[in-house]
Amino acid sequence: VNNAGCNRKTVESLVKAGAFDSTGYTRRQMMRFLEIDNLMDIAAKRHRDKADGQVSMFDLFEEHGTDSGFEEDIPEPDGVEWDRRIKLAYEKEIMKFYISDHPLSPYATTLKQISDYSLAVLMRHNDDEDATDNQIGEQELIVPENRSITLAGMVSNLTPMVSKKGGRMAKFELEDMEGKIEAIIFPQPFEKCGAQLEDEAIVRVRCRYERSDRGSQIIVSDISPIYLEDAKAQHSIVELKIYSSAFNQLVSNQLTVLLHRYPGSDPVVLNVIKPDGGFLRVELPSTVDSSSSELHRELIALLGPGTVNI
Repeated sequence: VNNAGCNRKTVESLVKAGAFDSTGYTRRQMMRFLEIDNLMDIAAKRHRDKADGQVSMFDLFEEHGTDSGFEEDIPEPDGVEWDRRIKLAYEKEIMKFYISDHPLSPYATTLKQISDYSLAVLMRHNDDEDATDNQIGEQELIVPENRSITLAGMVSNLTPMVSKKGGRMAKFELEDMEGKIEAIIFPQPFEKCGAQLEDEAIVRVRCRYERSDRGSQIIVSDISPIYLEDAKAQHSIVELKIYSSAFNQLVSNQLTVLLHRYPGSDPVVLNVIKPDGGFLRVELPSTVDSSSSELHRELIALLGPGTVNI
C-alpha cells in the first residue's frame, strides 16, 4: 500500500478496530510490527525507490518470475493478544462502540438481578415523553420520577466538578449493555461514596430519575461497587475437543496464552481425539471465566466450530 494514501495513523486505527484479524495475527502483534519493526518506514522506502527507478537485485528476480532464494523474514503469529480491557478500549476509541465484546458481558446476569430497570427502558421512556402507560406498551414499565430506584452499570466520561459553595461533585454516564444515561452526584453523597467513582468502574447506584426539556438524567444518592460472583458459585466446565492430527506445539502455545487472558475459577478440559476414535482427556492447569463471550469466540476461532462446550 502506498502510504501517501494510507499513513501510519490510519493503519494503526485499522489494527485497533480489528480490520486485520482475519490475517491470523493478533492486534497486539500487528501493532508491534508498526511500532518496533518499522514496517511502514520499510514500505515507504520501497515505494520511493521504485518511484525513483531504483530496483534491488531481489526486485529484478521478482520481475523475471525467478525465485531469488531470499524471502522476507515474516514471523509466525504468536497468539498473544492485548488484555481484554485494552482491546475493548481501543475499539471504543476508534469505532465509538464495542465490536468483539462488551466490558459488561461477565456481569450481565448480575446487572439484571440488581437493576430495577435497564437503561434502554429509561431511554425509551424519555423518547416517549407524551406517551401514556398503554402507548408505551404492556411490557414496558413506566419509570417513576423523583422516587428512589436502583440501577447498575459501568461509569464512563467521569467529569469532576465543584459546586458554588466549593464542594466536590461529579457528573458521568452510567452505561449498561443496552444503553446509557447522564448521571450527577452532588457534594453530600459524593463525600460519602465518591471514592467509588472512576471510569470503567462497575457500580450499583441508588438514584432518582428526572426528565426535563433538556433530556433525562439520574440524581445519584449512593454508589457501591459490583463484583463478580465469588468462588462459592457453581463452576462451569469448559470442554474443548481437537483431533490429534491438528494438535501441535503452536496450537498448544496459542491455547495456553488464550486461556491465561481470561482468568477465572472455571476448569478447562481438553479432549484430544485419536485416529482410532479413542480420546485422551486432560484437565488443563488454567482456570478461566467461562461467562466471557470473547473467550468463547476466540476458542472457536482457534480450534474450529463445534469444538467448544460450556
